[in-house]
Amino acid sequence: MTCPCKKREEYTTTVVTRETREGEGLWVKCDQCGLVINESGVDPDKTVAYYNEDYVKKNSYSKGELLSAKEHFESRLSNIKVIADFLKPYLDKKMRVLELGAATGELLYLLKDNVDYCYANEINQLYSSFIEQELGIPSSSDDYFTKEFKEKFNLIISINTIDHMYGTFDAISKVNNDLLPGGYFYVEVPNDNQALKNFLPEPMRSSFQAFMYQKAHYFSFSFDTLSAALKDRGFEIVKEYSRHDYTINNYLNWYFTGKPQKKFKEALEDTDIHLSDTSFGKEMNSLMKEMNEKFKQIIQNHRFGELICILAKKI
Repeated sequence: MTCPCKKREEYTTTVVTRETREGEGLWVKCDQCGLVINESGVDPDKTVAYYNEDYVKKNSYSKGELLSAKEHFESRLSNIKVIADFLKPYLDKKMRVLELGAATGELLYLLKDNVDYCYANEINQLYSSFIEQELGIPSSSDDYFTKEFKEKFNLIISINTIDHMYGTFDAISKVNNDLLPGGYFYVEVPNDNQALKNFLPEPMRSSFQAFMYQKAHYFSFSFDTLSAALKDRGFEIVKEYSRHDYTINNYLNWYFTGKPQKKFKEALEDTDIHLSDTSFGKEMNSLMKEMNEKFKQIIQNHRFGELICILAKKI
């Protein structure tokens, strides 16, 4: 992989880790700009096969189970609502919206009644077909870099997608080109400085780091490195914040076991610690629910959520 700093004569890197989710790998950090780079990512010639086969099997919303497109859509829909709610104030009925890496179209489904036109680009062919056939939203599984659009867009969305693209920085430039003047780019990527990576005790911290750094991601961004990438390619930052979708139970699970929960849906939604229907169990579960809201607020205040979220505007 190539850091923009690689063109400089003084370009050097420091090894971050050789332990990744898939086993042995190599992630390095640019000593000049701080960008964290995967030197052992997916072969770009094998990207289509990887995302249509291996990736969906290993990253199912229910660990160890391959969900259908409909099941994935239903599992992810409630979690995506927070993104739709954030974007809706910036929308109007005349807007054209493109989403890169649209998964099964959950976000566009929630936005389509607020805009004039939606288009999905999703490399997973089954997901892309589901978007078009079941949701009625135009979709393509073609390589984004090969797409030429007759009309430009008012908003382009990328939720955990550009860091999966071999040409990440070229993709940001193409997004700028595919936007109308003053158009918005909303992007989310994993946060390289998230709380789970930085504040768990050892050996749980190292276990989470190995889990976080995976083959599918070519880069791991901080607020500084992502903002710089956007500004260098013709954008101004409108708003940036950190979001943490996982619960305090998930944090404690990592804290005490050093392992992920089996089901993503539980990690995202479940705050109960008692199954009994006793008054004690109900009060304890209510306490955990209150703690979960405070937990997320603290993480957001310190910008240590698992996601970096930036709304940028084409200059």
